[in-house]
Amino acid sequence: MYTASYAKINLFLEITGKLANNYHQVNTVLCSIDLCDFISYSLLDYPEISLSCSNPALSGKENLVFRVAEHLQQRYCPSQGIKIHLEKHIPIAAGLGGGSSNAANCIKALNTLWQLNLPQNDLHEVAASFGSDINFFLLGGTALGTNRGEQVSQLPDIKLEQILLV
Repeated sequence: MYTASYAKINLFLEITGKLANNYHQVNTVLCSIDLCDFISYSLLDYPEISLSCSNPALSGKENLVFRVAEHLQQRYCPSQGIKIHLEKHIPIAAGLGGGSSNAANCIKALNTLWQLNLPQNDLHEVAASFGSDINFFLLGGTALGTNRGEQVSQLPDIKLEQILLV
C-alpha cells in the first residue's frame, strides 16, 4: 500500500484557556494542503514492526508512526507484522502537522491492512491518545478543532488557490 500523508495549516487559532492537563484550550480552523509525505506499507508474515525513513533521524522507535503501530499491534494482536517506509517532504517541527499526519495515516492503513475493522470512534480514541492534531488528519479537508484540538468537527471545504508558506 502506497499512501500520501498531507500537511495542514491553521487558518485561525484562538487560545481560550488552559486545561487541567496543562494543554492550551483552543478553537482552530484547520485545512489540508497539497504538501505531503509518502508512506508505503508492506505486510510481513511475522509480527514485527519495521520503520525506515528518507531522513534517517526519524527511523527509530521514538517516531510517532512506530509508536502508533506498536500500540495497535499490542492492543489488537494481528498475526502479521508491518514494514513501513516514510518519505519525508513536510518540514519537521514547522507547525504543518507532518508527524501527526503520518500517525493518522498509519492508524488508517493498519486498520485496513490488519483487518482490524475498528469503527471511527475507536480510531479517534487511538489518535487522541497520541496527540492533538492526529484526529484532524483522520478526516482531512477543513475542520474546526476544539478543546486541545482533538475534538474535530468537519466544515465545508475551502479551496485555497494561492498560499505562501514561509
